[in-house]
Amino acid sequence: MRREVSDKALHSEFRRTVEELSGQGLGDCYQCGKCSGGCPVLPDVELSTNRIIRMVQLGLKDDVLSSSSLWCCTACGTCNGRCPMGID
Repeated sequence: MRREVSDKALHSEFRRTVEELSGQGLGDCYQCGKCSGGCPVLPDVELSTNRIIRMVQLGLKDDVLSSSSLWCCTACGTCNGRCPMGID
């Protein structure tokens, strides 16, 4: 039981860090997929935009940071422009 609590704390810490650094409330994402639907690099990446957001929500730090998908973003702004919650 003790290990489970510390794992949850680590997951929460990763999410809080990402939210703090990005200025985004990732809890607002309800996984509609509009960001991924308009992403021009989606065919070339292993993780879609909304999947990365969900993994951060779940605190899957190692999985997120080990993915090359993070570095494929073209910064076109399509994801933010399509997001009904304004997550960038």
